[in-house]
Amino acid sequence: MSVRRIVGPVVAYLVAASLVWSLVAAAGTPGQPAPAAPAVAAPEAEAAYLAAQADPARDEAARVRAAVDAYFTLKLESRVAGDPLDFGFAVDAGSRSGRELYNYEMGRLQYSLLGWELSNT
Repeated sequence: MSVRRIVGPVVAYLVAASLVWSLVAAAGTPGQPAPAAPAVAAPEAEAAYLAAQADPARDEAARVRAAVDAYFTLKLESRVAGDPLDFGFAVDAGSRSGRELYNYEMGRLQYSLLGWELSNT
């Protein structure tokens, strides 16, 4: 039996075991809490978005631009206010991908706001 046949599986086992133990140890230790600030409603932005979507004179491209504009405007306003503003009205909450996108983007926004807040202290 060659040394290479023994070393390869042993190394793979050790790497896998250390990865599992690292994950177990990380899950068991308290770390930085995730930002859990609820999103603040943005009724003006929602009203403007809904008006743009309901306008029969707009084509599909203009409606998509209105949704993208609402999203980026709310991200900018969130950074200015220091609180995450809710853009859930512009996301399809009825689909799994829409909910995943909303959860991801809200988490990312809350995380970036927390990082901004901590860097300014």
